[in-house]
Amino acid sequence: MAQVLLLALRFWPATGGVEQRIWEVGKRLSKAHAITVLTSDAKRESPFERFAEDEAPEQAEGMRIVRLPAVRRAPIEGYGVHLRGLRDALARELPAVDVLDLHPYGAAHTDAAVGPARTNGVRVCLTAHLHPAETAGHPWLRAAYDAVKGGATLRAADRVIAVSEPERTLLERRFRVRPERLSVIPNGLDTRHFRDLGQERDRGLLLAVGRLAPVKGFDLALEVLAKLLAQGEDLRLVLAGEDWGEGAELRAHAHRLGIAERVEFAGRVDAAQLLGLYNRAQLLLVPSRYEAFGIAALEAVACGCPALVSDVGGLPAAAGPGGIALPRRAQAWIEAITELLRDADRMQALREAGRAHAERHDWDRIATQVGEVWEELA
Repeated sequence: MAQVLLLALRFWPATGGVEQRIWEVGKRLSKAHAITVLTSDAKRESPFERFAEDEAPEQAEGMRIVRLPAVRRAPIEGYGVHLRGLRDALARELPAVDVLDLHPYGAAHTDAAVGPARTNGVRVCLTAHLHPAETAGHPWLRAAYDAVKGGATLRAADRVIAVSEPERTLLERRFRVRPERLSVIPNGLDTRHFRDLGQERDRGLLLAVGRLAPVKGFDLALEVLAKLLAQGEDLRLVLAGEDWGEGAELRAHAHRLGIAERVEFAGRVDAAQLLGLYNRAQLLLVPSRYEAFGIAALEAVACGCPALVSDVGGLPAAAGPGGIALPRRAQAWIEAITELLRDADRMQALREAGRAHAERHDWDRIATQVGEVWEELA
């Protein structure tokens, strides 16, 4: 049994891809390892919001949870929110720890923890969830950080985990992380929950899932829908996700395009509602500007809903043979949607391939791989 300190800015019940991975892996590995989660009380970063006391438990699924106050310091990714008292908390926790499991790259708490871990003889595992500088909100600032600080943090880790093969390549080539220190362990899903229910699909229903934030690229989905409707297609779009500051602009954009009545902003949905949406929709649209992986694409294809994804980062790997990767040009998406909705055989082939692809990404398998890394380091 390894003594593991898992450090991340946000933790369950906070939502997001990083948060989901930590929760799903942690609750499975807590049966074999002693896990303490060191995190903040941040519910979301943009707009900044903290959990109320009764919303943030100190124990869950066998994991001890230590929450520090989150402090909003700047409107930039990574370093915008800090954990107050982190240095003292690390001094208390690290002497009893075998492995420090860090998430993600490019965050203040990640950089701050590597040195104390080394001082205490603790091995470091860093899951990068990397967004390259050119996709960041402040590209020049992120590039400077990569060169001055970030790369050194990556190279100091005993093991760096990438969630896709393109991310692994980026970590090796751009940041000079040694190949023997790199592992690829993708994100996953609960295949017992996300599955094809075999029900009839809602004709013309398109779905997009994710927080309402610029990186998700939902403005492109609205523009594509507007052009398809102008061509006479009978379609509608459900956009399911928590508002991270772009909701008002997306609604205004839908009104400017004259398609507001064909777009439903469903807000944050629970797992049961999400399963229903994946099984009702004919296609999932994932027009992100960048994703290290893209769990929504994987969940959709597990439910027999083919995914159209941007040809960036780990999205093509997440959708696998159950999806189609496209450049972020409206015409490419218009053509793909039009052709697929008229080709029942192609849609069926994508559904079958997607379900088989998803089976290989069950969280049980992913957690086992992470556990093997912990055991090796410990």
